[in-house]
Amino acid sequence: MREILFRGKRIDNKEWVEGFYFESFTEIPYIMTLHDHILGMTEFYEVDPATVGQFTGLLDKNGKRIFEGDKIRIRETEVDEWEVYSVKYYEEMDYPAFDTSPQIDCDSNGLSHAMATCEVEIIGNIHDD
Repeated sequence: MREILFRGKRIDNKEWVEGFYFESFTEIPYIMTLHDHILGMTEFYEVDPATVGQFTGLLDKNGKRIFEGDKIRIRETEVDEWEVYSVKYYEEMDYPAFDTSPQIDCDSNGLSHAMATCEVEIIGNIHDD
């Protein structure tokens, strides 16, 4: 089962934080981090809603978590050229899935296809770059 996790840029210092996403009753978005499962120590950070992205459940070639909004580069294992894409969650047209933007022309989900047949590496994100 995939870990449900979100990332967002903090309002106070513009640093990225990962954790559980929720909105307060006043619709202010927060990311809650859990530092100690036994003691239940948590911290809450107000985040810029435009920067919030969900973890795809996938790791790049370096073991880094791939989030919605990440910029990734992809290359087939026997090819020297890299192609750059961003990771997007598509929910329109009854297609609820993480995929590449622009979409890769293949018979399946482009992100899944790339993860299975290519090298994939995070090179930044759409908010910082």
